[in-house]
Amino acid sequence: MSDEVTFSVEGIEEIIKKLEALPEDMRARTGKRAMQASTTVVANVATASAPIGPKHSKRTKAGGLLKTSIKQVIKTRDNGIIGNVKATAPHAHLVEYGFVWKPNRRQKHGDLTPRRVEPKVKGGWLRNALYRNADKIRAEFAKSVEDSLKKLGRE
Repeated sequence: MSDEVTFSVEGIEEIIKKLEALPEDMRARTGKRAMQASTTVVANVATASAPIGPKHSKRTKAGGLLKTSIKQVIKTRDNGIIGNVKATAPHAHLVEYGFVWKPNRRQKHGDLTPRRVEPKVKGGWLRNALYRNADKIRAEFAKSVEDSLKKLGRE
């Protein structure tokens, strides 16, 4: 499951005009930096708010596998730049959404159906990091683009 936040930045028309004046490689680099700054906000909040469970194995010192599994991925596409913040821990979906797949006793053996398990954080800790910080994300994106333009001397 994927959650998306689409946002607009005031004064974006001016920024877009300035960006369009840049060569393609500079434009892509500027966009990647801005997306990196935006996803860093989400990753930092998600890391701080990730629930920590008990130690389950020799690999984890004191729990916290979920917290250490938070990663940022920035991809460039033809139609823009996509920034993802995801948790790669095998149990991340259970903590976020509260579902687990278990065999259904009433059907044939091997059929799986979702059964509800209450999530640890209401609304999901990763989604909360995204939705509750939307203003910060927008501001960081705009600030990063403006800083890049200043560095390039194209204010």
